[in-house]
Amino acid sequence: MTISRLALAAVLLSPAVSSGIHAQIVPAFAVGIVYGNGPTSGSAGDTWFLNTSTTMSNVDLAVRLGSAGQTRPVVVLGYSLPIRSTNVVASCAPAPNGSCRGTFPATDGLSLGLGLRQTVGARGLLGLTAGVASLQYHAEYVEVDGSWRLLGPLSAVGEYRYVKMPDVGSHVWFRPLMFGARVSW
Repeated sequence: MTISRLALAAVLLSPAVSSGIHAQIVPAFAVGIVYGNGPTSGSAGDTWFLNTSTTMSNVDLAVRLGSAGQTRPVVVLGYSLPIRSTNVVASCAPAPNGSCRGTFPATDGLSLGLGLRQTVGARGLLGLTAGVASLQYHAEYVEVDGSWRLLGPLSAVGEYRYVKMPDVGSHVWFRPLMFGARVSW
């Protein structure tokens, strides 16, 4: 099975196949949807959280700034969808300081970022974005993403974010790793 995957990759990346594919540019518009989860900080001040991971789903619109090219700045407007939390307090789960454990802040809300996207070959696209978000609390984030064009405007995408919420009173963060799809034009 491993040999067949390597053979498929060699065919897809071969000059004979990729020569018919024109070098791509950073798309003028891209809409993506991703879903995933990741670790969180275990506490904020005197509040200890029930779980040390959270789930996130995000829909975003990226708009290229300026003319076409292989490296371009983008503005990214996003919305993190509300996901049913498994981090709900039903009874008092004791925390290390003797209090009851609390819930991790909600991760749904709007975000706005400024980033840079770079094409990689005929099908790949890498991005780096930094921005702010209005979740349960004010948040700041940095995101690295990568996509691979599958067919026409459809791409598979992976995103890794680091989000911190400085308004909570101490260092509250989460790092979701998300996967999904993106349509570009």
